[in-house]
Amino acid sequence: MKKLNPLKFCIIALLLAVCSLNALAQQEPNKKFGKPTDWEWNYSKVDYEPSANAVVLYFNTYCTYDYRANGLIVLTHVKKRVKVLSDDGKDAADFQIMLRTDEVSSYDDRVTSLKVNTYNMENGKLVKSKLNKNNISEEQVTKHIKFMKVKPEQAKKGAIVEIEYEKMSQFYRYVEDWYPQDDIPTLYADYEIIIPDWFRFSPEQTGMNKVEVEKGFENITLNVNGEPLHVSCNKFKAKGLNLPSLKTDEFVWQELDFADKFTFEMNGITIPGAVYKSFSQTWDDINKTLYDDSDFGGRLKRSNPLKKEMQEAGIMNLKTPKDKIEAIMKLLQSKVKWNGHYGLWGSSASDIFKKGEGDNADINFLIINMLEGAGVKAVPIVMSTRKHGRLPLSHPSLEYLNTFIVGAYLNDTTLTYLDGSMKNGLSLPANLITDRACVIGKAPFWVQPAATEKGTEAYNIIGKLGADGKLEFQGRSEFKDCWAPVVVNTYKDAKDSTTYVNERGSKNGVNFSKYSIKYTEGLNPKCQKTFAGTKSYDTTPENIYFSPMLYAFRKDNPFKDEERKMPVEYPFIQNYIYSTTITLPEGYTVESLPKSQQVASPDKSLQFVINYQETNGRLYMRCNVKVNKQLYTAPEYPILKAFMDQVTAHNNDVVVLKKNS
Repeated sequence: MKKLNPLKFCIIALLLAVCSLNALAQQEPNKKFGKPTDWEWNYSKVDYEPSANAVVLYFNTYCTYDYRANGLIVLTHVKKRVKVLSDDGKDAADFQIMLRTDEVSSYDDRVTSLKVNTYNMENGKLVKSKLNKNNISEEQVTKHIKFMKVKPEQAKKGAIVEIEYEKMSQFYRYVEDWYPQDDIPTLYADYEIIIPDWFRFSPEQTGMNKVEVEKGFENITLNVNGEPLHVSCNKFKAKGLNLPSLKTDEFVWQELDFADKFTFEMNGITIPGAVYKSFSQTWDDINKTLYDDSDFGGRLKRSNPLKKEMQEAGIMNLKTPKDKIEAIMKLLQSKVKWNGHYGLWGSSASDIFKKGEGDNADINFLIINMLEGAGVKAVPIVMSTRKHGRLPLSHPSLEYLNTFIVGAYLNDTTLTYLDGSMKNGLSLPANLITDRACVIGKAPFWVQPAATEKGTEAYNIIGKLGADGKLEFQGRSEFKDCWAPVVVNTYKDAKDSTTYVNERGSKNGVNFSKYSIKYTEGLNPKCQKTFAGTKSYDTTPENIYFSPMLYAFRKDNPFKDEERKMPVEYPFIQNYIYSTTITLPEGYTVESLPKSQQVASPDKSLQFVINYQETNGRLYMRCNVKVNKQLYTAPEYPILKAFMDQVTAHNNDVVVLKKNS
């Protein structure tokens, strides 16, 4: 028998291994509901996302129309298989189903079938766990939308979870958006929808990954009162393979805004010779709908619920709208607390005061009633919060709105923004600083809270550096507008003041001997810190190496990738100011001093200035960083990255002192 050359043997073995891997990667998904396959049991890591704690093996959605006793319905059938890859992925198979409700017609969406099975391999045996009914709950999130929330049983490391359900909806003009991506990677996702050509839909595809799309035609037969009705339909199919997870990003308000997505907006119905109805809406239509609704427009017309208390407090006699606004907010916040939820529709004022809490919409209606009662013009401004997703201007619909804020007029043209969720200052929380919101009134118009909401942080530090490398310093910092509530909330949320101070010291390598905080609420909130302490720097027998910046804008550049698909979204416009004066130790001279520099982006929205000066044994350093936009697009990312490279490099500047000989 001829011996196989060792080199040839290795090559053949390698080729076999590659073929095996390709077979694994190209494995057709298991589309049946039942016992997992050997391939699924053996799948342990996502090649293109190795750190994933779970993976969607298969996700299928099939949507079509049918006719039942009460008319046309939309049937949505979903099948999904999830593999838990680590202990951290045990909640990855949890899911929720959106259901529409209608108090008038009682045409609520219904889940007509639901099967959830979890498979585990225990001691070499297959163990199947069915869904426990106690793991099903419902949450009403708006007047017309609720969610059924489901948590599968025994979803632990190595488990495979199968999900299958069908939803029936009589709201035939609405087709639910389809997202092939998930919080975890998806190996295979496909979608099919069949729509009678009576309906005029505007399909739209967005996203950054490759999803194959196929369009065609199909005929279906509906059973209408016992008689067959043959209907021509448009068919739309989509398929995505090896889709990455939707990762949480510090600089993205809502990841779903940039996910792969398919939407179907109905414009109208046309049945030749029988029916024509348009469903196209404008924001004027939305405005009228809200004003005619008793739970929205009706609440705007209510009387001042705290008129007596306001008169007793002298609020009616205050001279300026600003003074009245601040006094009204202080009074209302003493009576009612925000419960942590956002809403669009209001509850009874008596119920809110009785509970002592409400969602932001409940409180905002009270704010409007009280402001109007004091002679301050106020309007509701509807929006979609950042976490809810960006408002699509091209598709006006109540579906996309989930809350509103209050616009209070300081004069005939100047609006200031208020909300029931505000605390520790009358500055909008970041979740409400959106780039598009609509003022509801006789003549609706658009505003951009994101274009005006800003925050300033400023530091002024005086120190004395010793020959032993220890810096003794004292200083003051001030946080204005949007930054003030952020700082105060962090302080109040800490376990105690000692923990807060120690965490700040540890973060900056500082030992504090004094630390105090005071803050001012109102329309222009301000937080001030006063502190003193020491910081030790590296020394040698001949040199001292120290950084004059104790509180850097950024020590590290968060933008490390050379390219970025998603935009960069800041919480608000930012202005950072740092000033320090350090007395240098006697017997030392400056051997190396960083260069002063000035940098700006082409549109001047990014600005950075840093100046160093050494005079008569003192070092002076001034730094200013401005981020004058909230959103930087993907094409602007290289400019932002390069800018932040320079900022962080200077934030880590080191001054070298040399001992005099």
